[in-house]
Amino acid sequence: MRTSLDGECHIGHLRTYVPADIYVRMLRKMGHEAIFISGPDTHGTPIVLSAEAEGIAPEAVVARFHE
Repeated sequence: MRTSLDGECHIGHLRTYVPADIYVRMLRKMGHEAIFISGPDTHGTPIVLSAEAEGIAPEAVVARFHE
């Protein structure tokens, strides 16, 4: 099972997901209401390619990873 549209988690995710996660956690600790949304769009290249390979709509791919 893939953990992201880029395949399995790898060291490259550290440069995008981890800093955003740290920032949101810091805001929450400071008492702010913060929402962490990662990859909400349906038009990125990995999403489109994955949808085409599976013969489904990009929205279906996004919904699967959102759950």
